[in-house]
Amino acid sequence: MRIMVVEDEVLLRQGLINMINRMNLPCTIVASAADGEEALKQLSCISVDLIMTDIRMPKKDGMQLLGDVFRQYPKIWSIVISGYDDFVFAKQAMKLNCKDYILKPVIYSELFELLEQVCKEFEREQEMTLEAIRQRGVLNQSQYFLQNEFLKKFIHASKLPFLNAVIEEAKQLGIRLGEAEYAAVVMQFDDKRRLAERYENYDWMLMKYAVHNVVKEMTSYSPCFYDGQELLVALVDEWKDPHLLLQKCLEMQSKITELFKMNVSVGISNHYELKGISLGYKEAKRALKYRLVSDNSVILFAENVSDYTNNELKLFIDPLMELFDFEHVDLVQHRLKCWYESLKKAELSWEAMDTLEKELKVIFPALLRHFFNELGDDYSNCNLGAEIDRVESSDSFYTRMHPILNVLKEISSHHKKGKIESCTSEQVMKYIRAHYAENITLTTIAEQIYMSPTYLSVLFKRKTGKSIIEFLTEIRMEEAKRLLSDTDYKTYRIAEMIGYNDAAYFSNVFKKYNAVSPQEFRNASQQIKQ
Repeated sequence: MRIMVVEDEVLLRQGLINMINRMNLPCTIVASAADGEEALKQLSCISVDLIMTDIRMPKKDGMQLLGDVFRQYPKIWSIVISGYDDFVFAKQAMKLNCKDYILKPVIYSELFELLEQVCKEFEREQEMTLEAIRQRGVLNQSQYFLQNEFLKKFIHASKLPFLNAVIEEAKQLGIRLGEAEYAAVVMQFDDKRRLAERYENYDWMLMKYAVHNVVKEMTSYSPCFYDGQELLVALVDEWKDPHLLLQKCLEMQSKITELFKMNVSVGISNHYELKGISLGYKEAKRALKYRLVSDNSVILFAENVSDYTNNELKLFIDPLMELFDFEHVDLVQHRLKCWYESLKKAELSWEAMDTLEKELKVIFPALLRHFFNELGDDYSNCNLGAEIDRVESSDSFYTRMHPILNVLKEISSHHKKGKIESCTSEQVMKYIRAHYAENITLTTIAEQIYMSPTYLSVLFKRKTGKSIIEFLTEIRMEEAKRLLSDTDYKTYRIAEMIGYNDAAYFSNVFKKYNAVSPQEFRNASQQIKQ
């Protein structure tokens, strides 16, 4: 269950959020607001199941908010947080889909008991919705699957056979296709991790079927199907005016949120003749890529992003690499947020955006591990694997940053007072000094630091002025000189002791580094001692 907290007093609002976050209940805080006006703005772009609201607030009070929500979002439940003098208002709120009220000051045990009851009721209603879908779904699934497979093959076909034959076959399957111009409207389910937690495989299949039917009905029974990536595709030939098309897509977004408590983002192509609609499908999917730089669900027209030509990826990768060697948490947090804000304005090309997403699947998990290691046992309750999955697969770069920012917040609240002690370059040097005698490589070191070898090499050289291998060789040569000077070990034995399996190779490296052979160095050293 997704909860919004509305309270004008900052401390009370944050206190409620902290209370709920500590409860082991199937609910999540997804939004908070200081008044009813701000809450309504957020409701236009985020899915909420339950609103917890104070009554007396500036601008738009709790009763006004509940009235507007009841009219605009009748499926959303509410809980009123009431002072004793507001009891009459709390009773009025019960007529506006309010489930209960709780008196101030809010006591943890009372809030837990109330939320536990509401969560159970919410789960029962969700199960009833699923059961209704199951009953309806069994009847028409065969035709649904046949239509879906036909349209999926059609949209992916590199070359179409005779168009009239395609139209005739579609007609026999009950699919309305003709020689018109179509726009591909492609929808993706947002917050897929939450949906995967909520639905088992069969129930999720039925839920997708229900969403498909809603979209099909709202597009006047246009061809609708799921491609191989769980994207819902509608081929729309009626709404040529982009303003009308946008309005219809907004209505579909709202209806899906109202009925199924889930959000979708939408990509819309230009209009194409039927034989070229596969290009429109690819266009709409490309437009959806820009969901990565949006904080909430969006509707994106392909023509609005097709002019983006910025390919300057270095400007967005280098600043992230620098974070590995920052010492102060506040600076890291500030730089991360500035990085994201500048990225939103960058208008990167689709190719650049696609490449950046792949790069960040390496960089973000490495940053998370780096800062996570700083906490040690202080953050043992965190499931690092789950957080890495969130970093790699959330809907936007903004939500992928959240686990990193959360760990930084934990560091800031601990005794270190915001200082990051183990910067990456120092970790590398410490590891090399401890393991130089082993057969270590750049890859070995990178695995210890949880970074890719390429990024680690670039970062280290930028910080120290030398490569990792150069630093490793330097440490080995210093130890070799000490052993040659202070011991009687044979050259081959010294080579083994500092990490070289080949004595001849060691001698060549030593001579290149010191301008003399190991034996010449030993002789000179002994002469000095005498």
